[in-house]
Amino acid sequence: MVKSGAIDALYVNTPHETHVELCRTALRAGCAVICEKPLAPTAREAEKLAEAAERAEIRTAVNFTYRSVLGFRMAERWLGEHGGVGTPLHARFELLQGHNFRPDFTQGSALLDSGCHLFDLIAGLLEAGGLGAVTHVRGEPLSGDEPDYGWTFSGRTRSGVVVQALFSRSALGWRNGLRWTLSGDGRALDVETDGPWLRVRAAERGDGVAYGTWTEVDVPADLAADDARFPAYHLDRLVGAVRGEEVFPGFREAAYTNRLAEALARSTTEDRWIAP
Repeated sequence: MVKSGAIDALYVNTPHETHVELCRTALRAGCAVICEKPLAPTAREAEKLAEAAERAEIRTAVNFTYRSVLGFRMAERWLGEHGGVGTPLHARFELLQGHNFRPDFTQGSALLDSGCHLFDLIAGLLEAGGLGAVTHVRGEPLSGDEPDYGWTFSGRTRSGVVVQALFSRSALGWRNGLRWTLSGDGRALDVETDGPWLRVRAAERGDGVAYGTWTEVDVPADLAADDARFPAYHLDRLVGAVRGEEVFPGFREAAYTNRLAEALARSTTEDRWIAP
């Protein structure tokens, strides 16, 4: 199909063990690639795919769905409009899923499946907030039953901020929830969302009290309109990315999430901070 000349791009939506060969086939044929996450089973394979796409000057996108959810887009806009949070102080992130309570749920590596989603979300929000990328991580599985339960970990960023994070597939009361807080010496942003439910709050230093007061942030009308047509909106973004019309994570950013997953696993085995 990719060699026929009849298509411009391939969407690889198969088990991750098959991604590498399918992506390579598309790249060799000169086709742009949209790939499901995780990009590859290992960081080394993901890096090689990213290098191959860059050498061929072929656009790629990876299906990091959370980049299109309303909470992320609101946070990204708010941080841009307010110039970040001032001098960064600390941040926390949580991905809370009830997947393990579903009788039909297919078990797999939480680090690659759930973790890579959270790793990309963290990367995007830290960049938007001016906190810098995570340079070192140290983590622990929530249970000896890993890979299917979840992880807690800390990350150090280029700005010197320590990030606390957790993801669990056995979180009662949650379907596919996200919570995060970005804090600085000027402002703080707090987001909690699960499916259609969303709460966004912000605090600003000196807004009446020295330490600030949490106030609700309303959903902008244009973002609400985009969210009303999700997932069509998200798929349009993926297509726009491989057309060069939209900024969205590609193979290089996806390879970073693979490296972060492997760094977390190593940090547990070696009991030390690891650079992804």
